[in-house]
Amino acid sequence: MLIRMCAGGLAIARSQIARCIRTGHTNPYTTPQPLLLAIQPWEYNIRNNIPWPEGEIIKYVSRWRDKNGLQDLQKAKDVLEAIMKHEIAENPPVKREPLVDYSMVENEFSGSE
Repeated sequence: MLIRMCAGGLAIARSQIARCIRTGHTNPYTTPQPLLLAIQPWEYNIRNNIPWPEGEIIKYVSRWRDKNGLQDLQKAKDVLEAIMKHEIAENPPVKREPLVDYSMVENEFSGSE
C-alpha cells in the first residue's frame, strides 16, 4: 500500500487520500463514514434477504478499495472458504424462496398484446 507523509509527519494511506479527494475533506482521519455507495451493504443484504456470512462477503468486497485494501479481500475470501467448507461437509445447498413471484408479473416482451 502506498504511504505518503503529510505535513504533520503522519502516514496516510493512498485509499485515505483518495477518499479525501472524493469527499472534499482535508483530514483523512475524520472522513465521514459510511462509504460513498449508492446503497449500503447492510441495506442491500436486508432488502435481498441475504444471510449474515454472505453479507460479510458483500461488505468486504464493496469497501476494499476505500477502507482496508487487500486485507478486506482476504477477509472476504476467508468467509467464502468457511461457507464452502461448511456447506460441503454438512449440508446440501438450500434454495431460498424468491422475494418476488415473477409468475405474477406480466411480461411486456412475451408477444401477447
